[in-house]
Amino acid sequence: MNNAFSTEEKRRIKDNFFILVLYANSETGVIEDVDFEFVKIDPYATVPVSVYRKIEVGIKQKLRLVPTAEGRRLNYLFCWNYLVPE
Repeated sequence: MNNAFSTEEKRRIKDNFFILVLYANSETGVIEDVDFEFVKIDPYATVPVSVYRKIEVGIKQKLRLVPTAEGRRLNYLFCWNYLVPE
């Protein structure tokens, strides 16, 4: 994720965070959707959409969750975290 942001973008977003939400298939653990949440006045709002798309594609290609027996009974798996890129 850190490589997706340019040096200038990293400078502007420093010390700010955003929320990353992942929705995964409960049977396979494959990430099916990625949401980025931040306030429209945050520096993140000035980052081009293409950067977020690059992050989304990378997550979908490289990340898999391992559903538990309980998780496999759900419609989808939901995972979120506050992130501060370095």
